[in-house]
Amino acid sequence: MDVTTAESVWSALGRMFDDLRGRGIPVSQELLESLTDCRRLINRHKTANGCKNRDAIFVSMLEELRKLEDMLVIEAFQGIGDDFAQEWESRLSQIWSSESVLTKQAVPLQT
Repeated sequence: MDVTTAESVWSALGRMFDDLRGRGIPVSQELLESLTDCRRLINRHKTANGCKNRDAIFVSMLEELRKLEDMLVIEAFQGIGDDFAQEWESRLSQIWSSESVLTKQAVPLQT
């Protein structure tokens, strides 16, 4: 996966966040902060060319995106229902799988 896919995931999560709020679901400050933190990690990864901890930044970025996705899906299930949450899960799954990012997560960090 490249940073473009991470940005696509982040963008979709932002739309999901806005969709939940637009439907009257009270989304926690923690989720907003997590969305912001994910953006920061994406930006750090983009500017870390040649940096020896770039792989660690990449892994942190993926972990935070997945964590945010999980939290938003839980909010969707609890606040709106199964169909809405499953629709978002499907959209996000398509973005994640577009670059086989799941295989990248299993690669150990080089030290």
